[in-house]
Amino acid sequence: RDLLLNDLATAPQDLPPTPSEDPADPSSGSTTPNDGEAAPNATLTKVAELVNGACLVMHQRVATLVSIRSPQLSRLGYSDFRVFYDAIKDFVVASEEITKKEIVALRKTLRPQAKDFFNTLHSTKTNMLSVLLDNEPWEPTDVPQEFQDQINTWAHGIHEMPP
Repeated sequence: RDLLLNDLATAPQDLPPTPSEDPADPSSGSTTPNDGEAAPNATLTKVAELVNGACLVMHQRVATLVSIRSPQLSRLGYSDFRVFYDAIKDFVVASEEITKKEIVALRKTLRPQAKDFFNTLHSTKTNMLSVLLDNEPWEPTDVPQEFQDQINTWAHGIHEMPP
């Protein structure tokens, strides 16, 4: 960062004005090449705009990639999805720290992806549990009448505590 700022400070000061800047118009906020401090600030502003644009494009492309890979990502294991989610979240946070702006394209894509993952995980685990319970050998057993009576009252919605 310091090297970039140093390079920008020593850059040539005779940059042409951008189309939105008119050197003859003092209200446009443009700077003339003779302003020693203003040219590096203008250059820094342009670099910041380029970095912001690059971050936005990267976020959009990663969001597109995540959307395309959604079916594969929803079938990942929990630990693998956690690594993926943390990496994307760290990328978003780092980008926002660099640009000093909230970039929502990737956040909007990540939220439904996480929802799909957990829905898939839930249905997979529910199916596994169902198969396990279906394959369990259930055998009837004798239960003392007192316990059976209590279960019957709970099953019929009568919630009385025994004396």
